[in-house]
Amino acid sequence: MELDKKAESSTGLRDLYCVLECDRVHKARTVVRTGDLVFDWDESFELDLVNNRELDLLIYSWDPQYRHKLCYKGSVYLPTLLKSGPIHQLALKIEPRGTLYLRLRHSDSFNLYRRKPATLSLTRANPLFGVDLETVVSRENKTGGVPGGVPTGLVGGAQQNIPIIIKRCCRESHVSLSVMR
Repeated sequence: MELDKKAESSTGLRDLYCVLECDRVHKARTVVRTGDLVFDWDESFELDLVNNRELDLLIYSWDPQYRHKLCYKGSVYLPTLLKSGPIHQLALKIEPRGTLYLRLRHSDSFNLYRRKPATLSLTRANPLFGVDLETVVSRENKTGGVPGGVPTGLVGGAQQNIPIIIKRCCRESHVSLSVMR
């Protein structure tokens, strides 16, 4: 985000930050930047926009001693914007004056949460996500019910392979079970 405006203060420098709201609900905030005519935030946010209609960009003046003052406001009507495509570069006019430059990219929830197999399997030879359930169940049944990637030292009793946190959890559950008997 970048803001071009005329300075109002006597020194020409102001501390500003921008708040992003969706349908009057606070979603994100930039860091405070000091500038005169041009503020360059250059920040990225991922916002969940489920049935949201309006994105408000509220620019506040930051003050360490007093209440922060709303200086500028701009709004984007989302349904119209998102129908025209997923990627947008906007020069948004803000009130009372100025222009806020922003880039928006929209991903619909269907594509965002769709699980896909990894194209490069660098971490696992047998992925869990993006594979049908029957394949995962049959593969895990072959390993004796222990999910792939979990050290089988837990079953075999090799104490040196068990992380300390798991040892402590097992001891605590054993102690609590013996007390309850």
